[in-house]
Amino acid sequence: MKKVALVLLVTGLIAGGIWANRDSIGLSFVDADQGGNQSETIDLAAPDVVLPSLDGDWLKLSKYKGQVVLVNFWATWCGYCREETATLIQLQQDYGPKGFTVLGIAVDDEGEESVKTFVETERFDVNGVSTRVNFPMATGYKEVFDKFGGLAGVPSTILISREGREVKRIVGTLRYESTSRAVKKLL
Repeated sequence: MKKVALVLLVTGLIAGGIWANRDSIGLSFVDADQGGNQSETIDLAAPDVVLPSLDGDWLKLSKYKGQVVLVNFWATWCGYCREETATLIQLQQDYGPKGFTVLGIAVDDEGEESVKTFVETERFDVNGVSTRVNFPMATGYKEVFDKFGGLAGVPSTILISREGREVKRIVGTLRYESTSRAVKKLL
């Protein structure tokens, strides 16, 4: 019991010190937006990751330089991920012709086949029309998450500018209106 109390005390002191000095050490914390998700504005060079795509090819993030890219980490078992898929499809429909792409990165432990089946069979209501996923899909692995600075959970989304800079991170379910505004500013 004394060891547990000591560990909690030390952890609390460390966390308190980090919180008190967060600005001087360059730490930033995300704030909840009106949709209940957390959003953080940033300016970092996006890593050049190479991912196995569902069509058996390789997907390289740098291929999309010159476009605004919304990298979405998701999983087939995640209810919030399923909920936001219609929003991702609509964003791709609305802004794809203007130099924008959604890039889905599945983090399923079950592997590529479960993701492929999901993408091929699931349909989502987009403005009253049953629609399938219309954006590139890849599977992720730990090294990819680490290159993006780790994941707080799924769904997690990173908005990347035409210049290849990470400009926004969103943890939680995307909302069309706020995400659309952020994308429009970058197009």
